Amino acid sequence: MDWFHSKTLNPDASCECKNQTWTGLHADQSLEMATFTLQQMASGGMYDQIGGGFHRYSVDEHWHIPHFEKMLYDNPQLASTYLDAFALTGDRTFAEVARGILDYLRRDMTHPKGGIFSAEVQLPQRLQCTNCSWRKCLRSSNGAPMTM
Repeated sequence: MDWFHSKTLNPDASCECKNQTWTGLHADQSLEMATFTLQQMASGGMYDQIGGGFHRYSVDEHWHIPHFEKMLYDNPQLASTYLDAFALTGDRTFAEVARGILDYLRRDMTHPKGGIFSAEVQLPQRLQCTNCSWRKCLRSSNGAPMTM
C-alpha cells in the first residue's frame, strides 16, 4: 500500500525516532524528514487541536477533515514518537503535542470504574460533522451553538 497517499494513519509507517541511530551520512536529513512529518501531522486536520489525540483517518484527500474516530492503538505510539522527537530536538511543540495526546487518553479513553476504551467513534445520533467546518461545530460554555 502506498501509505503516503492513504488517508489512514499507518502505525507500521510511523516515524519511530527512538529506533533510529541518527548517525552516518544521512542522519541530519533523516531527522529533518521525520520532524517535518510530525510537524505537518500536528498542524493538519488529523490532530484534534481542541481535545488532543489523533483521529484515525481523513475523509478528504488532503487530510484536512477527520472522520472523528480515535483509536487506542495508535495514539500511545504517536505520543511516544512525539516525545522522542522532543528529546532529540528540544522543540517544545513536540512535547505539547505528546501532552495533548496523553491528556486526551487519560480524560476520554479511561472508564471511571477502571479499564481503558479501545476507540472513540462518532455515533449516528450525535451531530455528524462530515460536511461542516470546525467553527460551525463549536459550542459556547453553556452548550448553545456559537454563531461566527
